Amino acid sequence: MSAQGFLLTIAGIALSLAGFSGLVAGLRPTGEPWTKTDVWRLRRIVQQCFNVLFLALVPIPIFGVVGDEAVTIRVASVVVAVVLVADVAMMTPEWRRDWPGDPNFYLAWGVDSAVALALLLNAALWASVGVYEAALVQALFWPAVLFRLAVRNLRAERG
Repeated sequence: MSAQGFLLTIAGIALSLAGFSGLVAGLRPTGEPWTKTDVWRLRRIVQQCFNVLFLALVPIPIFGVVGDEAVTIRVASVVVAVVLVADVAMMTPEWRRDWPGDPNFYLAWGVDSAVALALLLNAALWASVGVYEAALVQALFWPAVLFRLAVRNLRAERG
């Protein structure tokens, strides 16, 4: 499969980014209470990174079974589209309950829905490895932003 190196690299980056959540927890001042937002951010970093890790590895065994890169990308694109929408749908009740009116909620739905639509079009029309790769890179965007916010919050706490 032509994209195997890229997929393994994305999986490694996702695993590394998930590990950074432990770094954030370790750098937290002793005795500082955890806010609901802090816990949510760290949990989402790990959840989303493991989603990306899985989604980056999915095409490899599919290709091993079907032996056709276009079929592999079509199937994997549908899997990623379903996971993206399911992920944002599963966090919706908590997000709306804990942070009502947060505009980032609509941003997450809009971006993930647009990427899912592109992936479904990829499955139906294009079978483009590049579209699949771009979706994986975009999926790393959310945990990276959450990590940046968590680090920024640490600096603010230390004053």
